[in-house]
Amino acid sequence: MKTYDSATTLRQENRTHLPLQERFLSAGSIWKVSTNSQEILDAMQESFLPAYDKHPFADLTVSFYVDFELPDRPLWPQPHFRALEHLYYASYGPCDSLLIDQLNRRVIGSFTSATAHDLAYWKRVILPVLVGIASASVGVAPLHCACLVKNGDGLLLSGESGAGKSTLALSLALNGFSFLSDDCTYLSRSASELRCWGLPTPVKLLPDAVHHFPRLLGFEPGVSLNGELSFEVDPVETFSVGRSLSCVPRWLVFLQRQAGLGTRFERISASEAAARLAADLEQLPACIAYQREYQLASIDALAQQEAWVLRHDLPPSGTTKVIEEFCGSQAQAEYSVADQVFTGSAKQVPLVDPIKRFTPTPFATTFDLNADARIRVETNSETLGEQLRGVISLFDGCAEAGEFVLRVVVESDDDLVSDSRLGFRDFNHTGLAYFLAGQKSFVAWDRQNQRGVCFVACNIIKDTHLLRQFFLPALTWMFSVQDKE
Repeated sequence: MKTYDSATTLRQENRTHLPLQERFLSAGSIWKVSTNSQEILDAMQESFLPAYDKHPFADLTVSFYVDFELPDRPLWPQPHFRALEHLYYASYGPCDSLLIDQLNRRVIGSFTSATAHDLAYWKRVILPVLVGIASASVGVAPLHCACLVKNGDGLLLSGESGAGKSTLALSLALNGFSFLSDDCTYLSRSASELRCWGLPTPVKLLPDAVHHFPRLLGFEPGVSLNGELSFEVDPVETFSVGRSLSCVPRWLVFLQRQAGLGTRFERISASEAAARLAADLEQLPACIAYQREYQLASIDALAQQEAWVLRHDLPPSGTTKVIEEFCGSQAQAEYSVADQVFTGSAKQVPLVDPIKRFTPTPFATTFDLNADARIRVETNSETLGEQLRGVISLFDGCAEAGEFVLRVVVESDDDLVSDSRLGFRDFNHTGLAYFLAGQKSFVAWDRQNQRGVCFVACNIIKDTHLLRQFFLPALTWMFSVQDKE
């Protein structure tokens, strides 16, 4: 188990030399990537387009460090995500994690050499997740839509989970359309141009898809990122379909299964279409809520094009034929029902918070570090403030003037108890740092904004020794003299 002191912690910044740099065009945004791993750059080169614009500005700064001294350990069966305020943490394995600063548009991460080498995992999990989390920060709107391309024009298919978007998308790709995405499409806006973007990720098909695509009989379904049992296959390699990474959207169709009506296209208003798409956006905390405005403006611009609801009770093959005819028609007006524009209400989505981002932290305690510096701890635990008093009394670093804020969420669920035997790890770069204990517990600091967030398992809080060993290095790092970057 690693023991921290101020010198050890500050040396970490100097060890993270990232000599390899490249710029990418990801979902319409410019990423500046720095790393010490050519394999990570290779994964990005296969997922994103090169950014030929040499302007120094970047929408997102990404710093990924591979520690070749770390032992290789298996990745977690499922990644672990938590967020508070503008800091978003993702853990993929005992020594593989990253931190996203959604306010200042920067990402840091540390990985083992085995994970850096796993190209398929980067393309299937790490990079798609990162694109989704960073989307609001870089002015991109994620749409819960499949997207196909026909003669350069984009067809967006929206629908509830289980509506058959993936099956229909693959069926259309087998019938003359180019495949862009089957579930998540990214919408960018530059001046007056809208573009839809996809990633070269596998298509995810539920087990019953074998009835429509017999070729799947040669594959075994597995547990996907959201916990569903599904097939995840490369549509190009498995089905020899064409793939596009970007298009200009033309058609927007909302799928709705409804027995007994046959097949029926109905026009819907721009406001209705926009409300349906916006309902799927992830809720943002107050500190970055302004980023939603650009996303909504992009969705509003998309909704100004004709939008339709397709009510049907057809199998995928039948729906494919209907949509082919619809997109081939020179005038979609013939599909509308005269004077019957749909004006129903968009779905109302209750707040679902699987990453605990909106956990209240009503219990606050302020500690003086010296005459000019203090730290305010806000938590959901009535007792943690008093417990930290003894830990903070051991702090002997040099604190800069100001008030620092640390928000702490104590997690008490049985399945969130961290395995502290895995030891403690840390990573810091470009003014961001995080300290980890096992999979579940971490402290993340944003030194620029003098704010930190923490999720900690209850077994660490109950152990005075673990509590001290977990929090002291974070305090030492935060209040140490600024390093030069």
